[in-house]
Amino acid sequence: MILTKKCTGYYSEMTLGAGKFIRRLLRHVLPRGFKKIRRFGFLSPGKAL
Repeated sequence: MILTKKCTGYYSEMTLGAGKFIRRLLRHVLPRGFKKIRRFGFLSPGKAL
């Protein structure tokens, strides 16, 4: 896994075990019944494609 700090542009490499990688990945999955709100970025309703 390669991480970047936006302010400095500094790259660092990191080795993760399988369990830690899956834990970090699942942080981005919403629980059942929750709905994602997209107000910013390319998925926002006002953005023309």
